Amino acid sequence: MRRALLAMCCVVATLASAVTPRAARADERRVVLSGLRAQHSGVRCPPGGPVYCFDRDAYARLTSALGFALARVVTTPAATLGSNGAALELHTSVAGVDAGAPYFRRAVPARRSRDAVTAFTAEVRKGLPLGIEAAGTLGRVLLDGAWLWGASLRVAPLEGLDRGAFAYLPDVAVGGAVRVVMGLGGATLILPSVDLTLSKPFVAGERVVLSPLLSARLHWTLTRASTVDLTPEVDALGQCAPAPERPLPTCGGDAANDVRPPRLSMRRVALSAGLALRVAHFSLSGAVAFDVAPPDAIDRSVPPGSKRQWALDLGAGVLY
Repeated sequence: MRRALLAMCCVVATLASAVTPRAARADERRVVLSGLRAQHSGVRCPPGGPVYCFDRDAYARLTSALGFALARVVTTPAATLGSNGAALELHTSVAGVDAGAPYFRRAVPARRSRDAVTAFTAEVRKGLPLGIEAAGTLGRVLLDGAWLWGASLRVAPLEGLDRGAFAYLPDVAVGGAVRVVMGLGGATLILPSVDLTLSKPFVAGERVVLSPLLSARLHWTLTRASTVDLTPEVDALGQCAPAPERPLPTCGGDAANDVRPPRLSMRRVALSAGLALRVAHFSLSGAVAFDVAPPDAIDRSVPPGSKRQWALDLGAGVLY
């Protein structure tokens, strides 16, 4: 049995390494933060300064939408694997985005508009004593070839209490996770989250367990970005020209169009519902997550008018 599980893990890892890069190359969309520029003649720029300024409102809308799309969706039952248990799973997530919105079209120019962001991830979970379970995640995002990695920890406080009245209660787990998405046109998203999960296993025979689950999630989107050239079509150094009356060259003002996007912190609340099926040492799972309210109603730092989103996560794996 151990050899069979090891072989299955090798097959799963090989398929993940082969499929993910091909899928990433097939998606030509790129994040271009220089597209989020506004002219000073508009209402989004303060008076004075260089020709362009960075559109903070559009940047907040973009990163809030991508943060929801790539945040962790709970697809596992509240019961942990046990102190001797471990699992290797592959996940595919698809989340809706408003690709037709002006901010998205400016930041993600593409010949074909796609109202979804897809990610492929591999997750390793390990059960620990006292109803604790830890997990690590690594994957690719089909947008600008971005990488995603993260870790999570959850606790099932009622695990092992299955007698008397406790036998009728659902399993409960409280968890925390953080994901980091790197490579989105120079921007990095840090996505911490906390969640509460309820599930109830239904056993059929000796090897089949079906567990419906419900989860509530609070997550934050923290943004970090490198300097953005708002006028990539202009050579700032090429504007420098020597002047006979000055020992140093005189340069134009294009260097002032190099800006650093602001650091943002936005939070959103989501609910998810799903099913997890375990047959012997194999598992299948799926869950759908959605905003419980308009994002700007949860956090005023989210631009007004931001739309609700949904996310679907499907997983398959082996357990030991």
